[in-house]
Amino acid sequence: MNMSIDALTALRRRHPLNLIPARNGHPLTREGRSNRVMEHLQALRAPLAGLDLDNRDQDTLTWLADRDAEAVDAVRALLERARAAPPLSG
Repeated sequence: MNMSIDALTALRRRHPLNLIPARNGHPLTREGRSNRVMEHLQALRAPLAGLDLDNRDQDTLTWLADRDAEAVDAVRALLERARAAPPLSG
């Protein structure tokens, strides 16, 4: 069930520093969001262990980590399969 814009606005007025709207319309604490993003970052970085990641790579991973769990799992699985695959012959 999605919350209306008015309901989200009312929540933010009552708790402007503690609540932010989640993608599904339900309020999420900043701490909860931070924990979720950190967990997602760990999952996304695991298949990339040992690779030299620049700032743009880190920014992209952080952006991806803020997506929903299903999207993060799909990207993580793709990275793991790519890492395990034999090199392409060129």
